[in-house]
Amino acid sequence: MHHSRPFGAMRRDAREHARLLRQVQRLRGRVYLSDGAIEPWQLNEEGLHQQPADSRSFHLLSLDEMGQVVACTRYLPHLNSVEFSQLGVSRSPLAQDRTTRPAFERAVETELGRARGLGFGYVEMGGWAVTEKLRCSTEAVRMVVTIYALARSLGGALGISTVTTRHASSSILRRLGGSSLSCGDIGQATYFDPNYKCEMEILRFDSNRPSESFEGAIQRCQSLLAKTPIISPEVGEDSLVMMMNPLAVATA
Repeated sequence: MHHSRPFGAMRRDAREHARLLRQVQRLRGRVYLSDGAIEPWQLNEEGLHQQPADSRSFHLLSLDEMGQVVACTRYLPHLNSVEFSQLGVSRSPLAQDRTTRPAFERAVETELGRARGLGFGYVEMGGWAVTEKLRCSTEAVRMVVTIYALARSLGGALGISTVTTRHASSSILRRLGGSSLSCGDIGQATYFDPNYKCEMEILRFDSNRPSESFEGAIQRCQSLLAKTPIISPEVGEDSLVMMMNPLAVATA
């Protein structure tokens, strides 16, 4: 997968990329385990929460003054010709239930059709985690603002994200421009996820249609992405780590 990358300096450093990705997976593991969203057996022996999408995604990281990851999110880009069965959401409970899958699949296919019509890519967002000390700060908002900026920098995108209602995660995304994925007869795409033991919402977003109150912040963040350092692993791998200082971007 090839992308234009209007970002800061990028260096290939497989060791540093792996180190930071382990920090991301350790942060997710600690936060999700503390929330009761996962069980200890879902982590590896190092306490890492590893997912297949990690190796194919952009990872947006916030680092503290010691260079430790304190917030992260994952941005998995797809061509707009992607099949529903190739998306991560095709393995969600809504897609696995025979009564809800047809309407859910139609809703996602409608979004993919819109992306093709706009010439946009399609993206799945996930892997959200913010360390406890930043949970009441604006860091969570800043991460979502950066997602919008990243999507625009890559030429625009329609996207989808499975979001927990814990810690007001879904309401934060709604406030910034996310909206419910409408699934016809079954209504909005919401469900209880037995794996994470919480209520989940599947939200959609359009990089060109954020909440108006955050438009300025997105534009400023897009400019800052041009200075954001990026670390890439070996040639041929698609994962990129993008590092930001926490709370460095105004969000309103």
